[in-house]
Amino acid sequence: MHWAVIVSKLILQLKKISLRKANNIKQKQYEKKIILNLGILLTICIIMPGCIAFHSGYLQSSAALSSANFSYLYNIQGKAKATYVFGIGGLSRATLVDEAKQDMLSSSPLKSNQALANTTVNFKNSNILGFIMIVRCTVTADVVQFNK
Repeated sequence: MHWAVIVSKLILQLKKISLRKANNIKQKQYEKKIILNLGILLTICIIMPGCIAFHSGYLQSSAALSSANFSYLYNIQGKAKATYVFGIGGLSRATLVDEAKQDMLSSSPLKSNQALANTTVNFKNSNILGFIMIVRCTVTADVVQFNK
């Protein structure tokens, strides 16, 4: 064989090897991109539950206001909170609603001929990082005074 043919064959083999290396580098870069994207997605999935909050509540009238024998005085509010880590916690609480109601009445005790009306109970459940849960209960009511 002629030396020029041998050199051209060697050059061809070197090109094939360098193409394989280039493809290998591209493959590694592609794998790094996939791993990076999965890492970003996993981070978002871990952090996003901290932004989730669920609200619920109800309205209940506790005084009979069918006749015009009362006057509206003011609105009062009470709050209670319990924190749970991995579902454990809040064991010292009797009930959040009762605790919030007691907080409301302690801030503004009812006087003679006064009653609570339009009582609302609202809950907000916040989830932080998927394993910490905070439950907040808010009780609000209108204070009315009945005429004698």
